[in-house]
Amino acid sequence: MKRRNPFKVIGKIAIALFLFLLLSAFKQTEKIALDFKNNDRVAFIGNSITAGGLYHLYIQSYYQTRFPERKIEFYNCGISGDVASGVIARLEYDILPHKPTVAIIKLGMNDAGTSFYEKKYTSEELLSEQNRILNKYKTEMREIIQKLKVSSNPRIFIIKPTPYDQTVKLNKSAAVGKNQTLQKIGIAVEELSKEVGATVVDFYNPLNELNMNGQKSDSSFTIIGKDRVHPGPVGHLLMAYLFLKRQQVPEIVSKVEVNVNGKNNVTNAILSNFKKGKKEVSFELKENSLPFPIAKEAESALKSMPVNDFNRELLNFKGIEYGNYKLSIDDIEIGTYTSQ
Repeated sequence: MKRRNPFKVIGKIAIALFLFLLLSAFKQTEKIALDFKNNDRVAFIGNSITAGGLYHLYIQSYYQTRFPERKIEFYNCGISGDVASGVIARLEYDILPHKPTVAIIKLGMNDAGTSFYEKKYTSEELLSEQNRILNKYKTEMREIIQKLKVSSNPRIFIIKPTPYDQTVKLNKSAAVGKNQTLQKIGIAVEELSKEVGATVVDFYNPLNELNMNGQKSDSSFTIIGKDRVHPGPVGHLLMAYLFLKRQQVPEIVSKVEVNVNGKNNVTNAILSNFKKGKKEVSFELKENSLPFPIAKEAESALKSMPVNDFNRELLNFKGIEYGNYKLSIDDIEIGTYTSQ
């Protein structure tokens, strides 16, 4: 009988363990594509903020302009005043028939309640009510997700609810304490997402922070709305931006590098009819996408978040002579620029 060398065995185990850890680390850092694909059917499930809102339309506009070749169906499955139990009740006839490949769930504002906060309560009573709300919310959300998975097994996004603005100075009284409950629902969303393998999108913290910062200098400032609940077009554009940012969708519309003495490099466009003269360079460019349209009533959102990051059209020239150049697009003079 041969005696085994314990050092060789330990060495093999160590190498195997190292390879396992290396592979695990690679899987964790591997980028997961979260964008909507061709033939996706996307269901936005929610309450009045979804039903009568705009954020899903802004998201749809991005996809229609950036990926015109993709066939994606969008369904607004929001109902005013809805809660998680209401979604369970209407799943079979209102949502599942769409056979969604992507389900985006944004609930919580109504689940958090209102009437409780309009009366006096102790800190113990508040904590007890919040625990009751959270337990009910998590139980019902699990049921929604389970039924979705059994039906069409969609990729699931859960959105942390938008804040309730209880601090803006208005004539209307506030349900003080409700915003803290929504914050806790946001934490519950994180826990649920890990449990069911869903993607979290955070609307709560960025919008709440914008509110707090704005109200430091203007007590009447609100990104949410004068009813403390429903964001207007500006808030919805910010919500769309946060969602698209979470999806890590492309920011570049097109990227064009014109080299007057060599090869032109073009991304997401077709360059043709290139002409080089002594004092002029001209060409035709057909982009495969359009810039993401920003509604006029939502433009002030650009002051709060860099929404135009999704509209980058880059034009660079190499090899041109030193001096100043006029740039014209479609015979419209854009401006004068140095060769640098």
